[in-house]
Amino acid sequence: MTAMFNRISAFVKVIIFIEYCDGRLTIEIIARKTSHEKRKTQETLQSHFTEAKTIGAKTKLKTARTEKGIKDTVQEFFLKKLFTSYKGKNGPKAKQDALDAAVADLPSDITSPVWQLQGTLLFITQDLF
Repeated sequence: MTAMFNRISAFVKVIIFIEYCDGRLTIEIIARKTSHEKRKTQETLQSHFTEAKTIGAKTKLKTARTEKGIKDTVQEFFLKKLFTSYKGKNGPKAKQDALDAAVADLPSDITSPVWQLQGTLLFITQDLF
């Protein structure tokens, strides 16, 4: 049962206190506040793109998006194109060549247009908690 709580707390980024006292199990859940700043988020998205330029990065990026809580659906569309570009190719050189060709075909900016907005944006983790 402890392993289940550990997996859940790692996934949803919460702190779980479990106490067993006098025949009663007490579970206290405290959510951790995570803050996303525009600059850091853009740096993370850029690192995701850099990582996607290597073969076999799909699972690693999926894990990173889950851990960081940062997801750009526009970028994800283009990353899926990269991941499928080398399917069916044999050998690492052929796969990398297909991936490099797919990278060359991408537009210059593959992130969401929201990052081009100037001024203050509403950041839920900062403004609502």
